[in-house]
Amino acid sequence: LNDPSAVFQIMPMLKDDSMWVRQFALNALSSLKDKAAIPEILPLLKDKESAVREHALSALAQFGDNTVVPDMVTLLNDKDEDVAKAALNALVTIGDKTSLPDILSLVKSDNSLSFNGAMAFAKLSDKSSIPDILPLLESDSFNIRYNAIYMLREIGDDSAIPYILPLLNDKDLHKTAEYALIALGDKSIIPDLISTYILQLKDSSEYKKKSA
Repeated sequence: LNDPSAVFQIMPMLKDDSMWVRQFALNALSSLKDKAAIPEILPLLKDKESAVREHALSALAQFGDNTVVPDMVTLLNDKDEDVAKAALNALVTIGDKTSLPDILSLVKSDNSLSFNGAMAFAKLSDKSSIPDILPLLESDSFNIRYNAIYMLREIGDDSAIPYILPLLNDKDLHKTAEYALIALGDKSIIPDLISTYILQLKDSSEYKKKSA
């Protein structure tokens, strides 16, 4: 594989009838990191085998070429969830922020991949993305509100604190909001958390006495 001509010897294998050969070729080309292979790999994002599509995403990510981002984004809606997750991982690896709107759409979809989208969004974004996240705090969906708090916490900018504070009154997410606020450096809520914890301990002790 140290031979510069190896990439041209391997590329024909991408069209082999065996999915195992195609996967081997993708792994080999990702190791070589010769961008001449990119045009030959791109068609495999539409391969009939989901495992090959995953390998193609992983291989393309290794090249660090953001021209492939639009092709990767299309697989965020792949029928196979593992492929969609691989697309998220590949986009994070490349680090191109142009995919953020598409990833945020996945977060808003409130499906089984929403949290995976939230993790990817948080890794790729910075405080400039906070205004795009804030409307999600008012969603009717528990999952979307949770993901919004998670993303704000992971981005780690304390300008989000005033927007998370109202969620201390959210009966389903007040704990999540508390953890996020502490992580963001809002120490003002610590006394209240201690008081709440003490009350919970007392309630637990009373319950044990009654049960004895």
